[in-house]
Amino acid sequence: MRDYVQTQWPAAMPTELYRNIFQFAADKDLLSLAQVSRTFQEEAEAIIYYYIDLKNTCANRKTAMNWCLSVSNNPRRAKCVHSLKFPSTFKTPLTDDFSVDIQQTIASAFNAIINLKHLFLLSVSKKHTASLNPSTLKNCTFSLISLGGQTDSFGSDDMWDFLRRNPNIEYWAPTVPLLNSVSFIPTDVLPNLRRALIVEPTKVRSLAGRPIDSLCLVFVTPHHSQDAGLDAVIPLRALSATLHTLSYTHGPLRGWSVVDMLHSLARSSPNLKSLTFMTFGTNTDVTKIDNRPRLVAAVAQFQCLETLVLATSIETLPCSSESEVNRNIAMTSQEDQKKWDESSLNPTECLEVASLFTRSTTSLVELSLSFKNGTNGEKVLTYIRSDSDPREARFDGFYTIDTSGWWMR
Repeated sequence: MRDYVQTQWPAAMPTELYRNIFQFAADKDLLSLAQVSRTFQEEAEAIIYYYIDLKNTCANRKTAMNWCLSVSNNPRRAKCVHSLKFPSTFKTPLTDDFSVDIQQTIASAFNAIINLKHLFLLSVSKKHTASLNPSTLKNCTFSLISLGGQTDSFGSDDMWDFLRRNPNIEYWAPTVPLLNSVSFIPTDVLPNLRRALIVEPTKVRSLAGRPIDSLCLVFVTPHHSQDAGLDAVIPLRALSATLHTLSYTHGPLRGWSVVDMLHSLARSSPNLKSLTFMTFGTNTDVTKIDNRPRLVAAVAQFQCLETLVLATSIETLPCSSESEVNRNIAMTSQEDQKKWDESSLNPTECLEVASLFTRSTTSLVELSLSFKNGTNGEKVLTYIRSDSDPREARFDGFYTIDTSGWWMR
């Protein structure tokens, strides 16, 4: 590529055009372009260093150290770094003397990346050596917008001090050790927080007073009880004026149902536009056929809801005949027809269930539902509001609507 560029590339092409073209180049091509000329090097490295992912260097600190040296010794490269995934621990043990040198190298790198906006600290094991200490970040001048994870060498006071120095943070995903060690989040911390991923949902009450619009609650306990759910759901009332997106992940239910959860959420967060229920473990909660109206009525309480992802199974009856299957899926792709055949689900019945939701919740635009007929497991089907008849749903495919884009970093 270098020879081609040197002989074929228009010499008078504006630098801005280089930048636009380089955006489409693969990493290996950017590395080659960086060797052509100083102009190409600067434009290519601006892309290469914009997003840095060192999450896999926890077992090989040499790679991480080489990167730290490359930015601390080159201010231009350092200014290009906007997003960084960095290991908060290193797997290999360090001697005390060597540890000091490493801390100084890391501190120099973090002091140099003055334009950093997104920082994610990834921990592997508490038994490994911490790569960051509070003093490492003490003199940093960057102003973060996103922060995820933490390092175990930070106490709660250390973390609050760091967050106070970054008041513009809009996205926060703290890990369990920090949240387990505090009873509340200070009111002067994270004043501009808008999006949060919380794995200790009882701490939600500490988020009051902040302009939260998107929240991901993850309950890590083996079973999800009513008490645990209400401890997180009831405090959402304090966020109801701004909260419009909620993702709720839980284990098998114990002591209450999805309908109960929806009723509680509707009272606390009536203005949701996007609601996602995800489960892990063996989910035994199934909405029986005679309980469908209660489920639909519970969802209908969210009068602004546009997107619904409901992982809890809805019971359906199998197709009465093969001809019925063929008649109802004649307009879908061959791949979808095969999936309908394998699922033994009744397309007409599934469509009717989806249409119950679109009729009762007039704001609903798209929904993913999990259906189960007792023979071939579960299938997630996605429907959108029909163009020809806005009250009805239209089958869109065998997939789940992805609502994780804002929190899956």
